[in-house]
Amino acid sequence: MNTLKIFLSILDKVSITAFICSLSYIGYSNGKIVLSLITLFCSFAFFVYLCKYYKNKPFGNKVIDAFVIIMCVIGFINSESITIVSGTTIMAALIDLVYFLYIEYCDIKRVCN
Repeated sequence: MNTLKIFLSILDKVSITAFICSLSYIGYSNGKIVLSLITLFCSFAFFVYLCKYYKNKPFGNKVIDAFVIIMCVIGFINSESITIVSGTTIMAALIDLVYFLYIEYCDIKRVCN
């Protein structure tokens, strides 16, 4: 179970970073090159921050996880013509949701024992 938790933690961090990179791609496709480069740089800085301070634990709490899931779903809805962005956002939302539910399952299991 511990290896699954570590795997989901890494996958969650990568998917959130990919989601932010997809937002950068939306800016690039709309002709906002400077804004897309700033967003791309910030996404990699955010990934380093997540890996350094949140190694084997989720980013934030339940409210932050719910916010990430909602933002990813909104990104999926708003990206009508860009299939890579819509796929990235829905995958990030699903991965974050699975990780959130797994953490909740581990907490419930720990309390019951």
